[in-house]
Amino acid sequence: MEQFEYINIDLPKLTKPDGIRINMDKLHELGVEGWEMVLQNSKEFVFKRKVEEGRVIVLDKKYKIETYGDKDGAGVLFKRIAEDESKTAIALNYFYVNRGLERLTMFEETGSEVISYKPVVKAKLIPFRSLQLETEVKDFNGIPKSSHTVIVKDLGEFLDKILKELKVDPKYTVSIEQIANPNDIQINLENLNIKQLEKVIEKYKADEPFNIKEHTRESYKTVEKIIKHPLGHLVVKEFIY
Repeated sequence: MEQFEYINIDLPKLTKPDGIRINMDKLHELGVEGWEMVLQNSKEFVFKRKVEEGRVIVLDKKYKIETYGDKDGAGVLFKRIAEDESKTAIALNYFYVNRGLERLTMFEETGSEVISYKPVVKAKLIPFRSLQLETEVKDFNGIPKSSHTVIVKDLGEFLDKILKELKVDPKYTVSIEQIANPNDIQINLENLNIKQLEKVIEKYKADEPFNIKEHTRESYKTVEKIIKHPLGHLVVKEFIY
């Protein structure tokens, strides 16, 4: 026996300003591209699609994406995303297709009337021109040996220079903190020894996320990471519930 899954979408969310014609661009945005429309009334559309045999029905969840930037980069989007899709990858893709984007927060619909959405990904682009860092090198007793405040255009070259300074004494550690244009997510490397800094540099040069930090709260865990971007660096915070 054939099985179908259904989804209801409010009329204004899928029609053009005239309230009659369907806005095809919104089909993909809402996650119903490829579904069959079976009903349209004055309030909503109803879509259906066939469920493959043996597959458990899991409806795509609804997400709200708030973007911040110049006039072309700011706005609010709604999108349905499958459970097995990477929310972080989808969120970060906006920074590659929208060069005016500065910050982004992705929220997941909870189904609760009290708190209707919860954050799942926060990301911020730090342009090269805005990357001002404060560094401090300490000896094994925690006594500062040197400190610098610099504007960094090439983070890879900067980290290489810091590594040379650490090699003066294998017991030295370095802390690097972003001090210009800070936010709740920013570049912050704390008390790295030579091996840890070498690992950061290795990942940075391989275009892999680096300086991954986890923080556990009562009801969720956050994972912070830094990712290279053509226009600067992306600082990302993921929320895991």
